[in-house]
Amino acid sequence: MQVKINMENLKVEFFSDKTKETIYIRDIVFVQEQGFIDEYDELDCKSTHILVSDKNLPIATGRFYKHKDNSWIVGRFAVIKEYRHIGIGSFLMQKIEEKIKENGGELIELSAQLQAKGFYESLGYKALGNIYYDQHAEHIHMEKKL
Repeated sequence: MQVKINMENLKVEFFSDKTKETIYIRDIVFVQEQGFIDEYDELDCKSTHILVSDKNLPIATGRFYKHKDNSWIVGRFAVIKEYRHIGIGSFLMQKIEEKIKENGGELIELSAQLQAKGFYESLGYKALGNIYYDQHAEHIHMEKKL
């Protein structure tokens, strides 16, 4: 069941490490829904984490970190099921891109699950290289110049 929201009422916060709210979202989306095992890694403490909330309910998260020069990596991009297909993912990526630009970023790289390739393409990302597996899911490298 999808929910109806007012995008202007969404709360956006940035953190220097994962929080109980971002862990909650990642556990639901990646561990419970998709069966990923190695969800947390050493990059969590090196990343900026974004949290989007609707009426204090955590609904979306992602993380990003500087990779090299003006290139940044975006990952752990997740939206709670009831909030998918209503623009939250696009909103989340817009906020991430704005923050990366503020920090001098010129290129974003990400490892997209193949099922989400079309979503990222709709936001201007280009697929590069071959399909590969991360844990059990097919992924593809994607990039976007800001």
